[in-house]
Parts: sequence; C-alpha cells; structure tokens
Amino acid sequence: MLVGVGLVMLVRLVLPLSHDERVRITYDPEVDAAYIYLTDVELEPGLDTIPLETPDGSAMVNMDWKDGKIVGLEVLDASILLHPDLLAQATSPGRS
Repeated sequence: MLVGVGLVMLVRLVLPLSHDERVRITYDPEVDAAYIYLTDVELEPGLDTIPLETPDGSAMVNMDWKDGKIVGLEVLDASILLHPDLLAQATSPGRS
C-alpha cells in the first residue's frame, strides 16, 4: 500500500500544475468525491482499483489502472484533499 510521501509524489507526477484539457475532473459535492481522468479514452469495465490511504488515514484515494497504465484517481473527502481552485474547475459527474 502506498502511503505518506509516496501518495503526494504520485499525485504530483500525474497531475499538471494547472488544470487543462488533458486532465478532466468531476466533483460531486453531495458525496464529496472527485474523479481525475488521466486519459480521454472511454473507460470500460476491466479496471483494477488500488486503494491508497492519506498519511493520517483521514481520507482515501482509489487509483484506477487499465492495461498497465494509471487512468484515473477517485478522491474521497475531496474537499479536504484537493485545493479549492481545482474543485472549482471540476464539472458535475455525467457532464463534460
């Protein structure tokens, strides 16, 4: 299981410094969950999901893999883990 500094380094590797068209983010404030899409390819069944804990164990990130590539990150308790400006740029789930 990847925790602590490893999780922070992973997020820095897969996320650009600012949001653009290459990375799509959805956020559902009702359940406080965000999904960060790292590909424009339609994600079909067959993903492998690896749960990751935050350093203090207060929230969780699920990392999705497909064909040996990281394709997305689901962030639970997103308002705690993600910066507000990133969440402000997110769309609602089901919308582009």
